[in-house]
Amino acid sequence: MCIRDGARFGWGEQDGKVYVFGGLDFDPARGKKGRFQESRTSWQYDPKSEEKGFVALEPQLPTARRAFGGAVLGDKYYLVGGMTKNFEELDRCDVYDFKTGEWTKIPNPANARLSPKLIPMNGKLYLVGGSSPTLEGFIRNTSVEVFDPATGKWSMLIDDLGENLGELQAFAYGERILLYSVHNDDNEIRLVFIEP
Repeated sequence: MCIRDGARFGWGEQDGKVYVFGGLDFDPARGKKGRFQESRTSWQYDPKSEEKGFVALEPQLPTARRAFGGAVLGDKYYLVGGMTKNFEELDRCDVYDFKTGEWTKIPNPANARLSPKLIPMNGKLYLVGGSSPTLEGFIRNTSVEVFDPATGKWSMLIDDLGENLGELQAFAYGERILLYSVHNDDNEIRLVFIEP
């Protein structure tokens, strides 16, 4: 396994095994311009296996990506948005099935996003934060979208949070979603609770 850009890949745990998806691989043998490349390789680490370290999985990730929202929900890992090479935004959602080892797709949310947070809670996925492309460049996305695997559809939970939280972290906190930000326009600590 090549060294990964720690801020850009996704990971999940299932049945005591650790999985790593996407991100950038670093290999100095590729030369200065090519040493960082988006990876299509997914990895699995099984602490109970006799095989030491991470093992590459097949089939590969359908689309190389980094800076995406990723989360485990049930027996699946969901990858939403992000970017591919040349900093191009990626409006695609891939899903890895831990049981079958196969990739499928789900519909895209309303807005493409770079570096969003994807929060699993009560059988649904909540997409918050990140930046979305516009004609003037990228802007912080202040909407909250929700994906329901039972219907296979996205819906808009909140059109606009009412403020730009900047770069944020998001977590399931009981029956609510907690948004936490210190990288905002006012350099203040902000906490926002969302009750879906």
